[in-house]
Amino acid sequence: MNQIDINKLQPFIESKNIADLLDDKTLEKISGELREEIKSDENSQSEWDKQMKEALAIARQDIKAKNYPWDKASNVQIPLILSACIQFNSRINPEIIQGNKIVQVSVMRPDPTDKISNIAYMQGRHMSYQLIDVVKNWIPDTDKLLMTLPLLGTVYRKIYFDPIKKVPHVDLCLPDEVILDQSCSALEYADRITHKITLSINQIIERTRAGIYKAYSLEEIEQAQINSMTDKYSEENISAESSQLSTPRYLRQNCYECHCWLDLDDDHYREPYIVLMHEASGRILRIKTRYNSKSWIKENGKIIGIEAKNFFTDYHFMPSPDGAFMGLGFGQILYPLNSAINTITNNLLDAGHLANVQGGFISKALKISKERLKFQPGQWEMVNSPSGNNLSNSIVPLPTKEPSQTLFNLLQFLLQSARELSSISEPMQGQLPPPNTPATTVLAVLQQGQKVYSSVFHRLYQGLKKEYEKLYDLNAEYLPVTETYNLAKESGMVERKQYDKKMYGVFPVADPNIASDTERLTKLQALWNIKDDQNINERAVVMRYVELLRIPNAEEFINPPPDPNAPPPPETQALIAKANNLNAETQKMHAELMIDADHKAHQIELEEKRIALEAAKAGIDAASERINSVVQLAQADSKINDAEINRAERTVKLAENQMQLEFAPFQTMQESTQQQQPAVQAAPQGLQPQPNAAPTVLDQIPQTPQSIMPEGAQSQQQPQTLGDLKSET
Repeated sequence: MNQIDINKLQPFIESKNIADLLDDKTLEKISGELREEIKSDENSQSEWDKQMKEALAIARQDIKAKNYPWDKASNVQIPLILSACIQFNSRINPEIIQGNKIVQVSVMRPDPTDKISNIAYMQGRHMSYQLIDVVKNWIPDTDKLLMTLPLLGTVYRKIYFDPIKKVPHVDLCLPDEVILDQSCSALEYADRITHKITLSINQIIERTRAGIYKAYSLEEIEQAQINSMTDKYSEENISAESSQLSTPRYLRQNCYECHCWLDLDDDHYREPYIVLMHEASGRILRIKTRYNSKSWIKENGKIIGIEAKNFFTDYHFMPSPDGAFMGLGFGQILYPLNSAINTITNNLLDAGHLANVQGGFISKALKISKERLKFQPGQWEMVNSPSGNNLSNSIVPLPTKEPSQTLFNLLQFLLQSARELSSISEPMQGQLPPPNTPATTVLAVLQQGQKVYSSVFHRLYQGLKKEYEKLYDLNAEYLPVTETYNLAKESGMVERKQYDKKMYGVFPVADPNIASDTERLTKLQALWNIKDDQNINERAVVMRYVELLRIPNAEEFINPPPDPNAPPPPETQALIAKANNLNAETQKMHAELMIDADHKAHQIELEEKRIALEAAKAGIDAASERINSVVQLAQADSKINDAEINRAERTVKLAENQMQLEFAPFQTMQESTQQQQPAVQAAPQGLQPQPNAAPTVLDQIPQTPQSIMPEGAQSQQQPQTLGDLKSET
């Protein structure tokens, strides 16, 4: 089997109306097949339609004349179902529309710079602006949806781009206006979705002139509609004067908008299309693709299918137990109970009325001048009673009873059962609980009652998410290149290329976990207590708190977020400058202290070197004196021969040479120290020490070793005899 031929489908994608490209025979064939399939779908939901009409009748409080047990008998309708719908609407509506916020867009990937997050915020505000100001009927239709959904169980909305006004449009579709096979598992998988719509003659003319509808004879279409309506009204015994047939000029035309699959390229694969067909005449006004060049489903580089666009969103109150597509609402669930409650209530009223007015038999022997007597308080009437008979013997009342207590107890039981099913209790309605009821008990009852609504609201939340995603897709395809919006006191501009579902996710602002304001305040109070924590966004907590209080224009009372690029205020700048000056002065003082400490350490080191040099010099002088003393003593001793004297002189000379060689470095170091000492003392005070500087000559001066110092430097004791001196030499 070959893959889909894009070249054959491309003209259909580019065409405003594919019906203009097809011949009449093909159009008649399509019309005949669709009419049969639509009739089959209607039969599949006929039973549900019957239940829906009964629920609507009891919810609308349709009161008809009742002739049992007597004419104009009591026919009270207890608005139990309507009360349940009102409760649901009042709880859910504020959750969906929170001021001027309806849609929020979230980033679906990391965004370290917040650039994409800012675009997502603007998209959410723009879509909220569209639903509030552009689609004028969205908020009223949402209110209707929240009243109809709990009643009927299933409601639809269709969102599409209006080719005339060039704006998105949303239609609320009641379940009797949408026809589909009840065996389908989901709306996205339905073979056909048929929407019954009505068009005025003006709308048909406008769109025919714009090339959107195929041109037909208006007289033929109008006459076919009149004939169809005549047959319908004749079956229902409705006169022409009370119907629209009395003014055929303004008669609206019934049409079928069928979202179906057709094989127009003869490849045995059906593509998704929208077919608009006049119901009475069967004329096809328009055929439009439900796909574009981005709808191909590919596998291994081959086109294996087409992904159809879905314009309908289904909302379900409660899923059907038998697995049918249509859901259940209070109309189907409470209808038997509500009917029984109405019957018992009317019986009690009729019994009470009969017991009050009574009735009975009056003897003909009792002569009363008037046929009917009407008494006022304190009034007495004269009658002629038969002789020998009491008046009471001539009047026999019917044996009536007071309203049955058993029926009244049964009525209370049924009402309580209905309230439990619909989650309507006194606390849920805002009524005071019985006296001495603990507050925790009331709160637990409220939370338990809201669980039923929470499950319903989760389904409603998913429906809203699908609807907003369809609006997002319409903006990505039909939005102008740039569009500005002005929502409340906030304005902005968005671009069509920014609408990219790969990067963003679309969600309702409503919280799927519905809760009471008291519960929210309790949770927010706990968050308020830790708002000063460094990990908590304090401004976000304040914003949420003000929004929960439902204060109009709450942004006026909260400071805008700080601009990271804005300069600090003058007071802060002055403090920063003062801190910088103090820091600079501290660093300067620290440097001076370090230089001064280093200078003092250098001076101490020089002093230590000087002391060492002086000690070495003292040792040399002492050694010289001892040598001179030895020489003198040697010359003075006449007993020493010349040989000994020469030997002693050579020994002394060798000692002198050895000492000069050993103490020569000390003399060189002393001269270097004397040259560097004035430069060190004249060093500037602001000069910082350099820890990695090369060592100077002073650093190379070794400490005077004790081993080379003459004994005379260590002791001033002189030798007393020549023998002692010889032994020392």
